[in-house]
Amino acid sequence: LYAIRVLGLGPALVGLTVAMGGVGGFLGALLTERLARRFGVGVTILGAMVLDSAVGFLIPLAGGPVLVATAMLMTCQLLGDACLTVYEINVVSVRQAMTPDRLLGRVNASMHIVEAGVGPLGALIGGLLGGFIGIRPTVWIATLGGLLGVLWLFLSPLAHIKELPSSEEAAATSYLG
Repeated sequence: LYAIRVLGLGPALVGLTVAMGGVGGFLGALLTERLARRFGVGVTILGAMVLDSAVGFLIPLAGGPVLVATAMLMTCQLLGDACLTVYEINVVSVRQAMTPDRLLGRVNASMHIVEAGVGPLGALIGGLLGGFIGIRPTVWIATLGGLLGVLWLFLSPLAHIKELPSSEEAAATSYLG
């Protein structure tokens, strides 16, 4: 809606823009292990989320000639999806390493329910806001919300995780029982 109605992209350019996200996701998957080894798992997670949030500002800032707006959106898709892939691989790996085997199914199912439950709520709020204040201001709010959503990670012990714990270490430090 934003790309077509506000920025003036045609369906083909929107499709190419979305395809850049697939390329970014693939590149992120290739880089994940190297990044985690070099910087540590926790710092890699934090860095991926900060970079994803920062590059997200290209969306509401996009404008001008259609090719410039398209390039900004493509850059956001490429870098943002690479970061999200790096984040997701590392977060799921930490969750699996930290969760006792007997609870792993429940923990993963609970996370999927929470994630799937928030999406429709965000879409509803975004749709209402877009109708009341306009599409671009709503995109700004979403982008700022994404950045604020990362801040709580800096208060967590996540940055201190250098590598995935062994099953014995995880059992000794697990808060899950």
